[in-house]
Amino acid sequence: MNKATEKRVDFLIKDPARVKPDFIANPNIDKLISVVMRLAMENSVLRDRIVRQEDLLIRKGVLTVEDIEEYEPEKEIISASQAESYDLIRAIINDLE
Repeated sequence: MNKATEKRVDFLIKDPARVKPDFIANPNIDKLISVVMRLAMENSVLRDRIVRQEDLLIRKGVLTVEDIEEYEPEKEIISASQAESYDLIRAIINDLE
């Protein structure tokens, strides 16, 4: 990765509420890159937290791997999760506008 690319990535990682930089002259492609970067950052953070939480719960003996794999959330949990998903989708759509 060259220094200019490293600076862009560093900037994106350190300031996710950034003013969108222009990576490419075509504004639509630039918007698409912004969306992909947002999703990649969100995914990275979530995966890291899930791995840490599952490991901690298993090591402390609170849950087993089977408990995690067989879990069925209640309706309230599903509703809250869907609301968070919609918030993310709205943020992505804002990036595209």
